[in-house]
Amino acid sequence: MKKQLRKIVIQNNEYLYKINHNYLEDGTSSILIRIYLTEQKQTPLIIKFITIDDYYIGQPLNFGVNLMNTIIGTFEKININEPKIVQKLILQGLKNGWTGYNNNINIQDGLSYLKEFGYEIDMLIHKIDNE
Repeated sequence: MKKQLRKIVIQNNEYLYKINHNYLEDGTSSILIRIYLTEQKQTPLIIKFITIDDYYIGQPLNFGVNLMNTIIGTFEKININEPKIVQKLILQGLKNGWTGYNNNINIQDGLSYLKEFGYEIDMLIHKIDNE
């Protein structure tokens, strides 16, 4: 059986995380990341990304998409499966009040996280045509 939880160590704490993908009927897709402090599975950090569903590749963040980072002024390839991105998400969750111990926080908006990191996210947002 394939192990579904991945491990990452940040600031001497071990975290486990799982990434799920769902395709929705309205032309969007979602990625849901559940992050647990090891041995604290009752209080996960849950981050949800709702983006376009690209005809050719599906969920762009799953395969990698070049986004402009306005802070450093260059494009960066963002792939939600890369540990460096998961690390940034965990650090932002900690900054937003999640500790991993006995505190639940609301599901976090992943696109808002990316925006806080300085990325332009307009190309990821599903727009409904008014024709």
